[in-house]
Amino acid sequence: MFTALELRSLLGLVFLYATRMLGLFMVLPVLALHAPDYAGATALTIGLSLGVYGLSQGLLQIPFGLASDHWGRKRMIGLGIALFVAGSAVAASANDVYWLMLGRALQGAGAVSGVIMALLADLTREQVRTRAMAAVGGSIGLSFAVAMALGPLIAAHWGMAAVFWVTAALGALGLPVLLAIPAPATAAGRELAPVPELLGRVLRDPELLRLDLGIFALHFAQMATWVSVPVLLEQVVGFPREHHWYLYLGTMAGGFLLMIPFVWYGETRRRLKPVFVGAVALLAAAELVIARAGASFAVTVTGLLLFFTAFNLLEATLPSLVSKLSPAGIKGTALGVYSTSQFLGAFAGGAAGGLAAQAFGWSGVFWLAAGAALVWLAVAGSMKPPRRLRSLMVAAPEGAPRHGDLVGVVRGVEDVIHIPSRGLTYIQVDDDLLDSGHLEQLLGQRPAS
Repeated sequence: MFTALELRSLLGLVFLYATRMLGLFMVLPVLALHAPDYAGATALTIGLSLGVYGLSQGLLQIPFGLASDHWGRKRMIGLGIALFVAGSAVAASANDVYWLMLGRALQGAGAVSGVIMALLADLTREQVRTRAMAAVGGSIGLSFAVAMALGPLIAAHWGMAAVFWVTAALGALGLPVLLAIPAPATAAGRELAPVPELLGRVLRDPELLRLDLGIFALHFAQMATWVSVPVLLEQVVGFPREHHWYLYLGTMAGGFLLMIPFVWYGETRRRLKPVFVGAVALLAAAELVIARAGASFAVTVTGLLLFFTAFNLLEATLPSLVSKLSPAGIKGTALGVYSTSQFLGAFAGGAAGGLAAQAFGWSGVFWLAAGAALVWLAVAGSMKPPRRLRSLMVAAPEGAPRHGDLVGVVRGVEDVIHIPSRGLTYIQVDDDLLDSGHLEQLLGQRPAS
């Protein structure tokens, strides 16, 4: 059970995370429809406007995480909120597409997703931390679902500028919420912060690189798809924009329900790899169905339902796989590279989707997204099935003996990493094989999970 302090911290941080994502997602289903409102708008510049926040997020995600170790989590989150609100205001006031792009880039410059997760780790005990992280992850899916309905509703009644003003207001509400969150007494979240000296190791790990490519491809496909879907629905299918919200809400809800049994099967039967690879194949199939739908409403809805099923399933399983496959003690660095890949994928998808729409028409975007998914499918097929690995932590102050000789000596110890800058040693173990008694005997202490 959460303590009162943990619950207050969790609710506050979920609010900060969810409202930011809600504001960013609300733009997706409406911006392409409102392109004529902005001077200089083309399919390419609208695609760039959708995706440019991902560029600034991707470039600043790791620097914000490192800065939070030195200047404090709450201070960096406050700076991120200020940049997000300023960017929303610039976008709301924009009359041409270049000011719109600047506003979106400023929104993304408040790259505090990783810092929020690290602060959550600082404020929760180890035994409830996984549930707390899951609550934040669930809020992202909920934000996406609400944004798909709320964005079209607001834009239909009050215009595109209102979407950005609502986003700015949601961001500003985060400041008093942030002040109410207690300052952490310890830095447990440092495990989730990047370690610069271990970056090379993460970039050389083939399993993690597969997942980084995967999240890049997923958000590439997502952003490219939303360059085209709203216009396709209105101009080709003939479905009026004021009704888009309930179509998105229905297909999102259907996709979520269809996803649940696959997640259950993959986790409980330890069949995560076939479920994961199947979801990538389903994503490619969804894009191909939409590409071939033409003016058919039923086929387009089927494609969207398949898309949301695959998207929800992959969003739920990818972070879990990164956590399971990360080498000992460098989960934060692995997640930092993963998040950077995600946001750069969003930028590339928006830019390439806009270019494809301009060069080949709206349906060309879906062929492009399907191609990205098929490349991912080819790479994902060779991944190793995930094992039940976890990291244990041992204090290792300067001058303390190293534990590198544990690999091959203690059954179930897979890897050992010593991080001098933190005075810690991380030991990665396979729970199915671990001889915990032998490990504790050699260490002379019980390692922390």
